[in-house]
Amino acid sequence: MPGRRAEYTTEVIGNVICLVDLDKAESITNDAVHVIEDLHKRFGDLSGYRVIYRDTAGTWDELAVMENRFQGLKSVNERSQAAAVAKVAQQVSEEAPHPQDSYRTG
Repeated sequence: MPGRRAEYTTEVIGNVICLVDLDKAESITNDAVHVIEDLHKRFGDLSGYRVIYRDTAGTWDELAVMENRFQGLKSVNERSQAAAVAKVAQQVSEEAPHPQDSYRTG
């Protein structure tokens, strides 16, 4: 139905926000811009979080977020929430700065 927003449950596990699409109106995939806006209002700055969702087919994937805005979809392609959380948590640790790397600010 036009104008109906995505309906979903929310659970936070560490730094991963997990959404489950309730399949009642617009899908999370099709309403991703508004879903991220809603999460930003609820949680504030999303830069410390990864956002994953289970679609109506039961597959977990990621809503990519940059500067608190939806940037696109990323494949996680897991069927269990635990596996999806573990996969994105592993990606976070692989993307984190390593002690041997040097960074300059300001």
